[in-house]
Amino acid sequence: MPTPVHEVVISSALAGGLLTLGALAMAEWLTEGRGIGALRNLVFVLLMGSAVILIIGFPETLWPGLDNRVLRMLRASMGPLAASTTLYYLGQWMGGTRQDPVMNRITNWSAAIMLVLALALALAGMLVPAERFRDVFELTALCNVLAVLPGFAAAFRAAKLGDRLARGMALATAVLGAMTSGLYMLGLEGRTLGPLVWLLTAVLTIAFFTLTSTLVSVRNRELRHLSRLSRIEPGVEPATQLPTGSHLLRKVEHAFWTAGRRQAQCAVVCVYLDNLYELNDDDRSAENQLLVAMAARIRRAAGFRCVVGIDHPRCFVAVLTLDAEPQAFSAMIHRLRAYASESIEVLRRDQPSYRFTPRVGVGVVVAEAVGAVPRVLLDEAEQAARAAVPPELMATQY
Repeated sequence: MPTPVHEVVISSALAGGLLTLGALAMAEWLTEGRGIGALRNLVFVLLMGSAVILIIGFPETLWPGLDNRVLRMLRASMGPLAASTTLYYLGQWMGGTRQDPVMNRITNWSAAIMLVLALALALAGMLVPAERFRDVFELTALCNVLAVLPGFAAAFRAAKLGDRLARGMALATAVLGAMTSGLYMLGLEGRTLGPLVWLLTAVLTIAFFTLTSTLVSVRNRELRHLSRLSRIEPGVEPATQLPTGSHLLRKVEHAFWTAGRRQAQCAVVCVYLDNLYELNDDDRSAENQLLVAMAARIRRAAGFRCVVGIDHPRCFVAVLTLDAEPQAFSAMIHRLRAYASESIEVLRRDQPSYRFTPRVGVGVVVAEAVGAVPRVLLDEAEQAARAAVPPELMATQY
């Protein structure tokens, strides 16, 4: 029976989509410092994607005469092997035994069982004759569909215990169940099924891979952020993670050197927060909240192409190269003043919240980068910012 055109078209499109997702996972792993989370996502996409291609019989579609023991072994075992790896990675993604020993046992034991089944099915695929391979493949389909259940149970349990991302993962495992059923239907009866079943299965497959990869990437970003916060790096202000002290001065000097090579001007902008300590917060939680909020506002106004740091707790610094029109720089300074002066809600332990109104001054010094002394310009900009602080305003309590 000749291969239907819709099978070739949809299988090719599905293979192309999986290759694209694999390339994106590879790019994430390479750009994110080759972390373990990104590596697991890459292995998951490659292994599960290979299983999908083998299950639907795409190699045989391309090469109709291709049928040997090695291919049958891979078709019988790749699905359970991918399920075993996915279940183990799912448990690690949800925190492993340190978060929930019950969930960890569900995923680990299920992964171990699927690994044993993968080895047994690989052996069966190698030993049984070609005319009886369908029986082995049907057993593979049953094992893979049942493997979705412990994954869904673990994700559902994690969601009930408060893991917000696990809700999305529970949805992904539900999609996985429908996807797995559809894939093995195509692998067993693909030639007799219409294009609608092929198209629906392909859509479910891409949706599952996209949703899962997104959830994994979000969790990896959260873990990297927590890792950065857990380290107190020398030369970095702990609350805002902005450079300070000699580390800031080196960055400013480098910015001037870069601007000097382009024969450009540099602007040193200082934002002086005069009433930072007026709340008299003993545990510094209010101070840290204010520093983080002000740092975010200054970065928002100044953009991401300039140096932003903290000279000392009440003095924020931004150094910009003046390549743009003067009107653009003036607009940026106007935005900076507006953002920095907006009130901030400060939450404090065992006390009512405050609507804190920053009392800030903004000082600007513009100079030719060539021959400039950055430390002198920083001092001049800070003095100008101090002089620009408005008369005292009192914070109001709710």
